[in-house]
Amino acid sequence: MTDLAISKAICDDAHCTGCLACVNACHKGAIQKGTNEEGFIRPVLHESLCIDCGSCLKVCPTLYPLEHNAEQVRFPSAYACWSLQSTVRRKSSSGGLFTELSKAILSQRGSVYGAKLDKNIICVLSSSEIENGIDKFRGSKYVQCDVGENRLAEIKKLLVKGSLVLFSGTPCQVAGLKKFLGKDYDNLITVDFLCHGVPSPKLFQRYVKYLEDTYLARIVNFCFRDKRTSWRTFNFKVLFDNGKEVCISRLKDPYYNIFLRDYALQKSCYSCQYTRIHRNSDITMADYWLDCRGKEGSKLPDDDKGISLCLVNTVKGEKLFESVSDNLSRYPLDMELVCNRYKYLHTPTSEPSDRKNFWADFNRMEFKMLASKYGYPNKISIADTVVMRFGRNKWNGLLIKVLYKIQNIFSKL
Repeated sequence: MTDLAISKAICDDAHCTGCLACVNACHKGAIQKGTNEEGFIRPVLHESLCIDCGSCLKVCPTLYPLEHNAEQVRFPSAYACWSLQSTVRRKSSSGGLFTELSKAILSQRGSVYGAKLDKNIICVLSSSEIENGIDKFRGSKYVQCDVGENRLAEIKKLLVKGSLVLFSGTPCQVAGLKKFLGKDYDNLITVDFLCHGVPSPKLFQRYVKYLEDTYLARIVNFCFRDKRTSWRTFNFKVLFDNGKEVCISRLKDPYYNIFLRDYALQKSCYSCQYTRIHRNSDITMADYWLDCRGKEGSKLPDDDKGISLCLVNTVKGEKLFESVSDNLSRYPLDMELVCNRYKYLHTPTSEPSDRKNFWADFNRMEFKMLASKYGYPNKISIADTVVMRFGRNKWNGLLIKVLYKIQNIFSKL
């Protein structure tokens, strides 16, 4: 580990998720935030300050996993949905579900917590009480989020005071918050997503530096899911301080391909205990990729603008989802079909056999060399090539649909 004079870690590094519940629970400052060799956020213990009270151990969801709620037996129920507001849908990674849920909380003078990129392009947990403030929470962030040393304690104060709180994060972050709180709060609603795993902040910062060195300017905004040309074949959009904007297709972006090949995920992602149907959250979100079919086999309109998958996991989640139903187009789904088609409802990401080689190369190579070895796809389909070259429009939409259908058929053979 780096950054601090470290004596030992709280729990085994290979199973720690970096939820920082233990850091927030320590009233003596004996546990602080640090990073491990791969750049993942980790708690570190200073034994000289520790009074052995055990507060840190009690809140660790790795050592003491959350117990399932009895009401989860009849859940989840699944829906495909998208916001009726075209602007919301366009700015969102998929269908705009998160924004509609957040607006409902804010309308009741509540607080929304979500991940954003700060001015240094570092992913951090932040909060907002106004609608404009949630703009930066929209969209996927393919990097580990820093929960912070005091954020969970801050949330607890709001809940005790009676304020309504919507907390969105990875499943392990939701578990960390709930273990830290130690009880259920009626005024807390949690939202997670089907998680592939979180890449290293150290890798992402090296990628940011590579882009800044390449374009000789500082990055002031970074979007992982710009879908102006296509939702299915989206771009990374990077804005520099000299006004230059660069769009990089996800199919050609080295950082994204390293992420998809699973080299840069933290160790705990490969044995994730949250890849299951019964969730710790009230609502689970994801992209909806199920060939655009509803529960009864009805055809969903596929306009390539983004569709959200919503899993309603609890009574609280059901009430919130119902409260925003007038703002959504929504279609009920067959949960068995969803479970069969979404790997992360039952199986964690597999650890690559050459992960050690990747990290050995990471420590000796510049990002450009690392990218050339690990960051480019072996092949790009004809359908993706058409979308990248021409975008998706009314003239080529039918052709692209046919090409994707052929591609899906051959991928299942």
